Amino acid sequence: MTAPSHFNGPSLGRKHPRPGHLDFPHSSLIPTLQLERQPASFEMTEEESQWPPPPPPPTPTIPHEILADILSRLPAKNLLRFRTVSKTWLSLISDPNFVKQHLRKSENCVCRYEEVGISCPNIRMVGSCDGLICLIAGQTGICKWNPAITKLRKLPNSGIHERLGSLCDIGFIYGFGYDEVNDDYNVVMMVSAVWIVHPIHEVEVYSMRNKRWKRVGDFPYMPQYEAGSSVGGAVVRGVPVLNTEWKIVALDLASGSYKDMPQPEGVQALRGYKLLGGCLCIYAHFGGTKLEVWVMKEFGVQESWTKLATAPYLVSKFIVYDVRHGTFKYPNVHELNVFSKACMYVESLVSP
Repeated sequence: MTAPSHFNGPSLGRKHPRPGHLDFPHSSLIPTLQLERQPASFEMTEEESQWPPPPPPPTPTIPHEILADILSRLPAKNLLRFRTVSKTWLSLISDPNFVKQHLRKSENCVCRYEEVGISCPNIRMVGSCDGLICLIAGQTGICKWNPAITKLRKLPNSGIHERLGSLCDIGFIYGFGYDEVNDDYNVVMMVSAVWIVHPIHEVEVYSMRNKRWKRVGDFPYMPQYEAGSSVGGAVVRGVPVLNTEWKIVALDLASGSYKDMPQPEGVQALRGYKLLGGCLCIYAHFGGTKLEVWVMKEFGVQESWTKLATAPYLVSKFIVYDVRHGTFKYPNVHELNVFSKACMYVESLVSP
């Protein structure tokens, strides 16, 4: 039996497929799929193309002088909170130069003795200077208080009682001032006593810088029981020399010496003194008809006395004078002693 011709020998016109290869007889009819690569559609910035990435730009900083000027205009209570912002701010606000810069721009405030917070029935305010208020609690308890930063410091006892012993009559008069030469705050304590027949007018000064008491020369006149005022590096005090005349005596805190202050020409009936705008101010009446107010614009210089106002002299009457407009008002004040329980001070960062 002869095998069919299509099993014998290679087929005509065809090739046998290779192993693993598919042979499509009509492959020319299948369309060809062509794939083309497309470029990336995003672009990198110059900063993104850097590796590692550059550090972030530095935070803008305010120059030290400008920052100090801005902060020096703020209230002291706010500056206490701002000390926690950073170490730089803490160092700046605590700097003594900044404390003085802030003091020069501070405004006046009124403090009443009820705000002190000391449980003492006989507390008195005897003076203020650069935001510090001198308090007398009881007979000889002396404190320095800064109401703006709510700091209080009690002074040590001077030992005056132990040194003088038991006296038949003794009184204490105080003053508080700033020694410009030594950059020091001083508390002045005058002891007026009668020992047998010899009067004693001793004066002791406490230095905040040295933290101790020292005795200076005795007061040359019979003192009045009124707190001394601080002006021009001295504590001034009015003393009577006749029944109707006074004079002003200044204790220089740097040297510990006394000096009679010159009065305006023609003014004899001096009745009292105060501080006005950091200057010594006196008031005098003439024959019970008028009241004159004078200001010493340059401390210790007689020619610098300037008459500020002239008003009708009224006994036991409260008078308000408007410096800007030159006018007077006479408000009805029923309790004049309320003014003795308050004092003027400036907000400051000065530590007591």
